[in-house]
Amino acid sequence: MDVVHVESMKRYPAACNTYDCPRCGPDKAYFNGQLAAASRPERMLTLTGAGSDFQETRERVKTLLHRMRDRGRAFEFFWAVEENPRGTGNHAHGVQHGDYCAQSVLQKVWGAIVYVERIRVEVEATRYVIKSAASNYVTKGTTVDLDAHRARNGGRAAHWTRGFMRLDTGEPQTATALRGVLGRSSMPGPWLMVPSHVSVSREDVRRLLTAQLNHRGMVA
Repeated sequence: MDVVHVESMKRYPAACNTYDCPRCGPDKAYFNGQLAAASRPERMLTLTGAGSDFQETRERVKTLLHRMRDRGRAFEFFWAVEENPRGTGNHAHGVQHGDYCAQSVLQKVWGAIVYVERIRVEVEATRYVIKSAASNYVTKGTTVDLDAHRARNGGRAAHWTRGFMRLDTGEPQTATALRGVLGRSSMPGPWLMVPSHVSVSREDVRRLLTAQLNHRGMVA
């Protein structure tokens, strides 16, 4: 199925935007990585020794964030739990913008080795968050086995702090708003759903919309 924007007649493949969908799930995970790269992260972080229990890891990450903010540090973070290829456990891979926090301080709070690397150019940020055209760094597990990746991450592909997504101006934005800025349609309705293989004219759309409104009792 496709959706058609009634006013502009622009047409898009219908998307449910859920991780459970075999088509939309990987697309959603990939696009989240694009949003992270567009938010211009400044540092790459690897938190080793994340453990196998996601709820425990999430609490450790939240503690890390709180401790940094208690120190007066601005610390916005986009992250996901990844399996160590060597089979020695999990790491939390992420990108961060805000104030610089010393590696020694991060390690003391996290309780394990933390690797910090500066992102020098936007292209490098994109390569880190989106390692290739088909794969994320932070969420690279989604292209291998999305179900396994989500199991490690509490059902999601990635996690981020409220202030992480931002415009070029530095103004914080929700992920939904940023999707619209980057081209994922956020135009107000009405929208109509039509079969993918059927071409429709503006008159067809007008009739379909009238029929839909009549069915709902919204047209006198």
